[in-house]
Amino acid sequence: MLCIGIEVMGGSILNATTGTLLFLFPVINGVSGNIGSVLGARLSSGIHVGSVEIRRGDKLFTQNVRGAILLGMAIFAMLSVAIALGYYLLSLVDSGGFVMIFLWVLLSGVLTTVGVVGVAISCSGLSVRYKLDPDDVVIPLVTTIGDFLGIAILLGVAILLNIGKLMGS
Repeated sequence: MLCIGIEVMGGSILNATTGTLLFLFPVINGVSGNIGSVLGARLSSGIHVGSVEIRRGDKLFTQNVRGAILLGMAIFAMLSVAIALGYYLLSLVDSGGFVMIFLWVLLSGVLTTVGVVGVAISCSGLSVRYKLDPDDVVIPLVTTIGDFLGIAILLGVAILLNIGKLMGS
């Protein structure tokens, strides 16, 4: 029921948007959701076999979290260039718009990835604390909350950077 409620809220936000924003939702949510899901699965498996503890001093935990965030940063840096270049080559934006689109996609993607990583860590830790099977809890919550975060962050960064003005909205 929690996942359904979160998806309805995300869908309501998505329903209020049009145009260019709709193109980027699947990209941002897909990539960050995949990173969060993989991290959640790795943490869940590690917890099950006893090789990972959700704490800063745990080397495997720290490596997995750092790896997920660095992967998100690298992927979104490349995607930002590709998407901004696409807008520029299609004459949808000028050189100043190229920079804004680049920043928009990069900031949205990295912030969403960090949020999804936080959700994966929290869900993994809480599933252990409440003796729930992390394999059944973590990934559904990570993907659901990650979708909502992706939509909210993409819109928030668009407002912050005034992307609507850039796109003529």
